[in-house]
Amino acid sequence: MERNQTPRKRQHMDVCPDRDEVNRIYSPCPMSAYFDLLDSAYKGELDRFIIIASSYDKRGEGLSITVQRLVDGDGRGSLAFAAAGGKVNVCRYLLEQLNLDVDVKDNHGVTPLSYGAVKGHLNTVEYLLEQGANPDGSNDPDSTTNTPLHYAVLGGDRKIQTLLLSKGIRINVATRSGTALSYAALLGQVDAVKVLLDHHADPNVVLFGMVTPLTSTIMFNSLPIMDLLLQLVF
Repeated sequence: MERNQTPRKRQHMDVCPDRDEVNRIYSPCPMSAYFDLLDSAYKGELDRFIIIASSYDKRGEGLSITVQRLVDGDGRGSLAFAAAGGKVNVCRYLLEQLNLDVDVKDNHGVTPLSYGAVKGHLNTVEYLLEQGANPDGSNDPDSTTNTPLHYAVLGGDRKIQTLLLSKGIRINVATRSGTALSYAALLGQVDAVKVLLDHHADPNVVLFGMVTPLTSTIMFNSLPIMDLLLQLVF
């Protein structure tokens, strides 16, 4: 049965979810719209995915249009969940066979690249970048959507963080969660802070009129990160 809404709205990253919460937020909800389809994409069950997608093509639109139409209440579709599940086989089918947009956004402006980054799937991130995914997520200078780098910081995978930084991304973009550096400081991600500082992230960016990455560490008692930032500031 087709359902139009998911009873659980995805929380924003600025709540600093822990790993269990990340796994819950970025996986299909059993009560969401089209769970069977999205779950098969998430699990990499390509044959099952194609069968289910075909069953939804009651209008004779073809699989590409049908799959693009089938999203949950947060606007998250098959490519987002295939990326979140780290299933390159499904991503490849969606992009190379159905010609889906690699940078398709959900209702919050988040692209599949961020879904792969937050779950720590390096191979998926590499594949999406090879297929032309925007490593910044958006070229809109006024966007407040967290970038793939923010999601990589939350995911905690240093290789993904370094890979994104190697693409010449805008490292000091300030979003609703602050810059990637301030977010890493807030989360207590020492390794991420080191990576970002090595790539010349600005520790002095003022956020919300008063907060810098350094003051974030003071507020949340992250002493190792505070020491790193103090060495640069003073």
